[in-house]
Amino acid sequence: MQIRTPSQGYNENQENAVSLLRYLMRKGVVFVRRLTTFRYGVVLIFRHTKLCDVSCPAEIRSVNWDNVNDALDMAPPKMTAQFRALLQDGQAGYYAYFNGQVRHRSWVQFGPGIARCELGVKFRLEAGESYVHYSETHPSMQGQRLYSAVLSQIAHDMHTKGQTVFIATVRNNPASIRGIEKAGFRLLRRVRSIICFGIPLLQKDLKENT
Repeated sequence: MQIRTPSQGYNENQENAVSLLRYLMRKGVVFVRRLTTFRYGVVLIFRHTKLCDVSCPAEIRSVNWDNVNDALDMAPPKMTAQFRALLQDGQAGYYAYFNGQVRHRSWVQFGPGIARCELGVKFRLEAGESYVHYSETHPSMQGQRLYSAVLSQIAHDMHTKGQTVFIATVRNNPASIRGIEKAGFRLLRRVRSIICFGIPLLQKDLKENT
């Protein structure tokens, strides 16, 4: 039988205490960042109104259990775990492949439910409505119309299902706005949002000329 000396027990307790302290410090930093966060801006919500055909150099595929982990080409394992959860939840995913690697991703949430946009803006999805989110294009392929082509494919697929499709972005992202409009989406709402201490303080619909 192995007998631990008092010094061994003391060292183990020290290590446990240091590990606990580091954990609490990490949590504390996250908490402080959240409390000191102050963000504001205007979220633009679009609705799809016109079917368009947008070409791009990538191959667009639906996400399934066989290829969901292909997103590791441009996302860390933690995020691909989130994608598996989205797939499990019944959401539809789209990957755009170029030279065998994922270079764009988008996901589609189906109503009824709550669509969550940037800056804490939320709106309700009814049955027969869907919301495109979690979209990202690899930096090496930006400007190659992958975003618009994937959105166009999503719009076609959702149209066959009788779905009304929405998407959102922020007003200070002109590249995203151009990609959205090129795929046949038209602006529906402008929502000003202010977040302080990690909590949305104001969400106000703006008039067209604001």
